[in-house]
Amino acid sequence: MKQLFTGIYTKFSTGTNTLKTNLTGGLHLIEAPQGASTPYGVYSLVSNIHDWDFSVDYDESLIQFDLYDEAQSATIVCNLYDYLKTLYDDCSLTVTGHTPYYMWRDFSRLLRDPVPGVWHYVIQYRLMMRVN
Repeated sequence: MKQLFTGIYTKFSTGTNTLKTNLTGGLHLIEAPQGASTPYGVYSLVSNIHDWDFSVDYDESLIQFDLYDEAQSATIVCNLYDYLKTLYDDCSLTVTGHTPYYMWRDFSRLLRDPVPGVWHYVIQYRLMMRVN
């Protein structure tokens, strides 16, 4: 899975994109560092299933992105959601040892944590890759 995580982060960090510009606290694998400034994002593996069809091996993965912001309104985190969709919807990742077939958004949900007052956008993608 290291190659998949690298592919996701490389898509985010390479070149100029609106998500990278506006996610000032960065994009982190599994959890942000203690004291990270908002807005920031994290991504993680929800599940990974290996499959085959007689001659070809596949990996199907669910990847979750979590976007966080402490603003009073949800405007910033909703904009970040739009930027994330622009970058990752139906994208082709570069993943060593695999040939990606698709990356589809499966699920999204906007939440507000009332105690610390943080907006939290949860987005899941389904990714199918052929194992080379």
